[in-house]
Amino acid sequence: PGGSVDAWSGDDAPPDGAPASGERGGVRTLGSDVAVPGDGRSETTRGRDGGPDGRVVITGDVYGDVVLDAARTAPALQGRVRDHAGEADALVAWLDRDGILDGAVLLGGAGDEIPVDVAHAGAGEALVLGALTGEARLGAHTLVGGRSSRSGDAVPGTWLASVRDDGEVRWAVCVICGDDVIALPSEVAIAEDGSIAVMGSYLARGDVSVGADVLPATGIDATAPFAGFVARLGSDGSPRWARAITAESVQVRGIALAADGDVLVTGEVLRGEARFATAGGEVRIARGGFAARLTGDGATYEWALGLASEGGGAVRGVAPLGEDVVIAGTFSGTLALGASTLSSESRSVDVFVARLDALGVPRWARALGGPGDETGAEIAIDGERVLVAGGYAGCARLDGSSGVRSRGGRDQHVVEHDAGGHPSWAAASRGGATGDEDAFA
Repeated sequence: PGGSVDAWSGDDAPPDGAPASGERGGVRTLGSDVAVPGDGRSETTRGRDGGPDGRVVITGDVYGDVVLDAARTAPALQGRVRDHAGEADALVAWLDRDGILDGAVLLGGAGDEIPVDVAHAGAGEALVLGALTGEARLGAHTLVGGRSSRSGDAVPGTWLASVRDDGEVRWAVCVICGDDVIALPSEVAIAEDGSIAVMGSYLARGDVSVGADVLPATGIDATAPFAGFVARLGSDGSPRWARAITAESVQVRGIALAADGDVLVTGEVLRGEARFATAGGEVRIARGGFAARLTGDGATYEWALGLASEGGGAVRGVAPLGEDVVIAGTFSGTLALGASTLSSESRSVDVFVARLDALGVPRWARALGGPGDETGAEIAIDGERVLVAGGYAGCARLDGSSGVRSRGGRDQHVVEHDAGGHPSWAAASRGGATGDEDAFA
């Protein structure tokens, strides 16, 4: 955002040093003209999703006015500028299959509206998940966040809205908002029937009500641990159920919905133990990554799997593949996954991808990396093929044999695996000589 990138399309020759495998798509830039004193330019793009029509929807926050294409052929959208801190507004933009702007909405009120994820919800419609402080105005809907009873300051809450590309906000709800509650959103997923699952983290001085369910208090002082939350909502945003994931310190990372309505969640236990109540008994997962499958009614976990490596790690990406589940994340040292034991090179941080059966038992697992650290590990499914996106530094063996070297800092990669987990092809961008470029979607 606000800059330029070295881009190439499928009909052009790749830039010097680019790998030859993998089909390339165009790259577009979004820039803004911002009048925040002392800032100059400020916008952050966070979430994206694609629909069957080939359109891509992206979301992020904007301070001031934003011009949505470098050629300035689209009109500027007017945001708000208050003071040196500014107030963040929510941007939702649609691009066609060629990356050309095809609709945009800017939403905001007196407070901050900071979207973090978006999901395609039908023709010209998107679900936008975000955080708010103070009063948020989303179309004709006004949401009000909570405050600290001690300081009186506004505290962040989590909101969800259904937004159309013509500017209409069909509905907007607070998922978790309230006094003495800090709720930070993470990801949103949508099922074929239109029902929704969201996840995030929260701190609360007392118990938190979400519909008919109650999430336990965590405390809200500087030493209190964040807990994770998973909430299932109807197609209109109404709450169905909510569950907490707690430990001495835990981070939730990814969420997806299986075809049968089960909720797939991933994350990382940083300290203590996270406990998952399954039909076969309680599963305790200590420090390291985790993946779990929660029944569609939120009653129990089908299974929970801990992924502990010597140097720590996390599970980030998750997606259903038929009745199976594919996960991806990062690890350091060795990582045992079923019959496979993965080892990172030179004890650096590498990426792993694994396919689990319906009971959470690994079918196969692969490691991607090299002597440098790899990041990201988001995944997408195309038929039986599994694509993994992330970042790499130094030399990385992305396809299991030949190496690719980043240009200075950290660059992007995407790797495709076949149904048996074998790399089909790998593609890597090579950015600037000193900067870092990461792929997170």
